[in-house]
Amino acid sequence: MNGRGLITATMRELERVKIIEAVIEGRLRCFQAAERLDLCERQISRLCRRYEADGPAGLVSGKRGKPSNRELPIDLRARAMALVRERYADFGPTLAC
Repeated sequence: MNGRGLITATMRELERVKIIEAVIEGRLRCFQAAERLDLCERQISRLCRRYEADGPAGLVSGKRGKPSNRELPIDLRARAMALVRERYADFGPTLAC
């Protein structure tokens, strides 16, 4: 969510919101939603609880905007790139890896 209260969502997440809303409103059963979203019924009920608690923002990925757990520290990455450029200038990205 950004400062103005807007939510950035992918088309897949928007489809998920529509289906979860239908389950909560009773227009769709849990097992039908599970088939459409290719999830298990337990996951659908968990998503319904998150939707009821947080609204559509609860169904958007929590990883968005955060750095990867596997990301190297910036100084280490810069040092490695400098070594590759200095000693192995003719290496491509695959060989340098």
